[in-house]
Amino acid sequence: MEEKVNRPLIVEMDEAKTEIVQSINNAIQAHGLPLYFVDMILSELYAQVKEGAKQELAMAKAQVKQDEEVA
Repeated sequence: MEEKVNRPLIVEMDEAKTEIVQSINNAIQAHGLPLYFVDMILSELYAQVKEGAKQELAMAKAQVKQDEEVA
């Protein structure tokens, strides 16, 4: 079984950013979309990600609170 190497978060974030940029560029080229439309798509996706991040933070805070109550 392979052991997972813990990599610095900043390296993971940089690689994720590169993958996202590549995906966007691939979609633009594959579908011939003008950047005007890409802007609308990304704005909608940003709103969805932002909402998910809020929910993720709320769940993490609830977990910390629950852990503190148990301890």
